[in-house]
Parts: sequence; structure tokens; C-alpha cells
Amino acid sequence: MIKVVLHCHICSTQIGEEINIKTGPPRWVVGLWNKAVKAGWARDRDSHIAYCPNCCTALESPSKKLRPSQLLSVVALVECEGCGVQLPAQKPVLEQFFSRDIRAHAVETGWKYITLDHGITYSDFCRACALEARQGKREKLIKLVWSKPTQRAAWDMGISDKALAKQCKRLEVPKPPPGFWAKWHAGHMAQCRALLPEEVEETLGREFLDETYPLDR
Repeated sequence: MIKVVLHCHICSTQIGEEINIKTGPPRWVVGLWNKAVKAGWARDRDSHIAYCPNCCTALESPSKKLRPSQLLSVVALVECEGCGVQLPAQKPVLEQFFSRDIRAHAVETGWKYITLDHGITYSDFCRACALEARQGKREKLIKLVWSKPTQRAAWDMGISDKALAKQCKRLEVPKPPPGFWAKWHAGHMAQCRALLPEEVEETLGREFLDETYPLDR
């Protein structure tokens, strides 16, 4: 998650509430900046950094240096979805580039931008929480691909079976061998359970195995 606050470059006065940005273009900036301009804020013509009304009057030749504009630099930071730790940007960035630049800085620092919830929601995680998030997603994928055929699992996730295969390959998730679900539909549960890797058995647990592969069937 990216958080954005408009700060005065000199006194750090801020205007507007902190804005949380998940994905997509920063359409919020027009309304935020219009609110700032009406309150007397301005930005530097060259650097685009913002100044509050009090600091505008203190600057030399403000009429030549400052002007209202919808193009400004914002102070942004990335917040970890796991532990809430915040990673500030190295420097203010222009609003149309903030998402790209701050995430590039986060990746260089070891942060990860991980897709969760069936590949729809993307979240930012610090180095430590990224490992836990990936492990949690990996366990969900293991339970999914070993509980139903690949096409049904992909349908439930809202993605194609090829996209599901790529996710499994990326996270090193073992998949059932060819013919596995044919044996399952035929009722050969003992043969199916014999094909389960040890890691899969530990991840699924005894209750899940007895429910999905009942030996008395």
C-alpha cells in the first residue's frame, strides 16, 4: 500500500488527509491540488515542490518562482501490509510517477509486491513479511490444486489454467501427476493418497486428507 501526503517543502505543514493508494493511476491528485491552491498553496516552477501560504510569502520573488499547477511533487511512502512498517521515498517525486518510482525504490530495498486473493489483489510487503506472505499463498495453492482438478481450480480463481500453472511453478508448488484425477473420479483413493508428496501431506493435514481422499469410498 502506498500512502501519500502533501507537505510544504519548508515547514512540513500538510494539507488534506493521508491518502491510501492501492493500484491504478493517481486520479486523486487533481482534487487534492485544487484544494491546496484554493487554500493559497503554490509549487516551484522548476522542481514542482509545494509551499504553504506562509512560506510562499517568505520566499523571494514568489510571483516569478511560484505558480498554481496540477503538476506537483508528493511525499510518498510504502506501508507493509504485514507488519505496518513504512518505507519513505528517497525524495519527492512527480505525482504521475510516484507509484513507479517509490515501488522501484522498495524493490531495491528488498520489498516485494505480491499478488494475493486469487491473483486480483496486489500488496506491498517488507523483506520479512514477504517470506511469510509467499509461504501463506503457497500453502493455499497446495490445498487448491490437490483438492480439485486444475481447470476447476483455475475457474474458482478467475484465471486460466496456464496462469495457475505459472503461479505454481513460480512458488514451486507440486502438482498432481497426469491421470491423478481420473483415479480420483474412479474411486481409487488409496492410489491417490500414495501419490501425494510428503510435503503436500504435511500441508493438507489429516482432516483434509480424510475428507478429500476418504479410504472408505
